[in-house]
Amino acid sequence: TSVSAAVLSPPQCARHGWRLGAAADTLVCRVCLAEFKCPTSLDDPAALSAAEGLLRTAHQPLCAWLSNPSPESFGSLLLPARFGAAP
Repeated sequence: TSVSAAVLSPPQCARHGWRLGAAADTLVCRVCLAEFKCPTSLDDPAALSAAEGLLRTAHQPLCAWLSNPSPESFGSLLLPARFGAAP
């Protein structure tokens, strides 16, 4: 399967415990302070695949995020219905 830029969307990064670092291309874990650079091109499937793996593995060994990401449903964006009713 091909990898798309959606694997590095803000909800997906947050689901694995990452937030933006001081540089716009760096993700940082608030718990273990691990960080990694995101690919500069979102058109490179190999770089996106590597970054997707780092979302899961770049944490420090004792970090809670390493083996405990939020559920996949947290990465879905829920929008309100047309008249403000619950989705």
